[in-house]
Amino acid sequence: MSDFLQTAVVTGASRGFGRAIASALVAMGTSVVGVARDEQELRAVRNEHGEGFTPVAADATDEALAQDVIREYRPSLLVLNAGATPHMAPVHEQTWETFSRNWHTDTRHVFTWTRAALREPLAPGSVVVAMSSGAALAGSALSGGYAGDPGSAPEYLVSGAGLRPVS
Repeated sequence: MSDFLQTAVVTGASRGFGRAIASALVAMGTSVVGVARDEQELRAVRNEHGEGFTPVAADATDEALAQDVIREYRPSLLVLNAGATPHMAPVHEQTWETFSRNWHTDTRHVFTWTRAALREPLAPGSVVVAMSSGAALAGSALSGGYAGDPGSAPEYLVSGAGLRPVS
C-alpha cells in the first residue's frame, strides 16, 4: 500500500459499487471507513474484511456526520457513491417527492461531503471521487429526477474550489 492510500471513506459501502470499491481498497491494504444506512449489510462487509473495514451506519446526507468522519479518520480518498433507488415511472405518474428523491440523497450527499472536505480540509493531494451514472448524460423516460441529479453536483462544486473534475 502506498502512503497515499492509508485511509479511504466510501459512502454507500453496504452494496453495489460502493461495496465493491470498499472491498477492492481493503484488498489493497487501505483502511476503509464505510458509510451506509443499512447496519446489517455493513456488519456483513466488516465480517468479510475484518479490521480493514470500519462500518459507520448513518445517513450520508448528514452534514455533521461528514465533518466528524473526515475530522476523525483524515482520509486521503473520499468515494461518494451513496444514492437512493430511483422511482421508475413516467413523469406524469411521479409526485414531487418521488421525482426529487435522488436530488435529496444523491446530490445532497455529494454537496455535503465535498463541502466538509473543503472546510476541514483534506490533506494536499487527497482525492474526492463523486460517482455518477450514464443516466446523467442520456437519461430515460422512466428515470424521473434521477437522470439529472448524479452528474450535476461534482463539476459545480469543484469549479468554485479551484479544483478540476476528472471524467
